[in-house]
Amino acid sequence: MSKQFNLKELGDTNHSHGSKALEMIMRDVIDGMEDLANLAGYTPQPGSSFEILEITPEEYEPLDTTGNPSAEIIPLKK
Repeated sequence: MSKQFNLKELGDTNHSHGSKALEMIMRDVIDGMEDLANLAGYTPQPGSSFEILEITPEEYEPLDTTGNPSAEIIPLKK
């Protein structure tokens, strides 16, 4: 059974919250709704999975072991 509310009491304009407190409450509500939407949208569903086909190491250049600098040195004029 749903709860019955007295709309005359709820419609009273003498609230105990200030405008800043109401703004903070509404921000908390919006943040909670966003978290719930993200949780529902990105939570894996039963039976849905993905398969990793291949893992390959990144390509890299071997280190120069000759002792030569790998960058050109530019002399500064004084």
